[in-house]
Amino acid sequence: MFLSNNDLHGPLPNLTGMNVLTYLDMSNNSFDDTEFPPWLSNLQSLTTLVMENTHLQGQIPADFFSLSNLQTVDLRNNQLNGTFDLGGEGVSVMLEGNPICRKTRVTKSYCTVSRPNSSYATPPKKCVPASCLANQLSSPNCKCAFPYTGLLVFRAPLFSNLENITYFSVLEKSLMDSFKSHQLPVDSVHLSQPRKDSSQYLYLNLQVFPFGQDRFNRTAISRIGFVLSNQTFKPPSKFGPFFFFAGDTYLHFTGGVIGSNKSPSRGVIIGAAAGGLALLLLLLGAGDLCLWSEKESRQSN
Repeated sequence: MFLSNNDLHGPLPNLTGMNVLTYLDMSNNSFDDTEFPPWLSNLQSLTTLVMENTHLQGQIPADFFSLSNLQTVDLRNNQLNGTFDLGGEGVSVMLEGNPICRKTRVTKSYCTVSRPNSSYATPPKKCVPASCLANQLSSPNCKCAFPYTGLLVFRAPLFSNLENITYFSVLEKSLMDSFKSHQLPVDSVHLSQPRKDSSQYLYLNLQVFPFGQDRFNRTAISRIGFVLSNQTFKPPSKFGPFFFFAGDTYLHFTGGVIGSNKSPSRGVIIGAAAGGLALLLLLLGAGDLCLWSEKESRQSN
């Protein structure tokens, strides 16, 4: 549920009973000053709570951090104080701008850390990355090629821990399964730099590598773009709806010279030159024959 930045007023809404709610963002609204809501501790499916600058005050109940699915808690710039127990490990907590950090000079990570972005990139698949020519990249299968690139944007992902690489591995497999089901010549996909913006959109850089050769043809590029841009591809449910932005114009098509490091062979060049010379001699011979025929015609007259 995304309710942030809507200039909402009045008492904080009570969401008791929303047992399947996983993501809740109510940040930057003008709710009345309120104690930390006790009903939050009953949202058993909650993975992410973002309530930055929502006029929360008092202490955070100890049982809140016992929620088994909880991953991220962002409560920056409120009036929270006292002490609390984080419980188990693996929960990212941000409390910057609260009295609990200012007055007691607490140096815990939750008082200084900002929302992290992951450095994830698809790893090589049990191989050593290849050393490639200019403009080529090494694929996850360690083959040099010219990938098709773009940006995946997920509008409502149901997770917030970008350090959990399992999510991205599942997305990579889902992409490959979709490409294979549409019989597209794709060898592998590479995801990198997952990050979120202020609206909690998830961004992922995408590279798609060709199968059996070092570049795509125009038909393959068109079909891949169609699968990604027309919602033909269905991502895993935790990623939610998405849209796709194609990257730089693809210039390395099969049969083209742009982006290719291969030059025409010497035999091809010599053959072309010989053919051109033979054609020139034929034209010259035809010209001489016309002149001779015209001369004979004048003499007979």
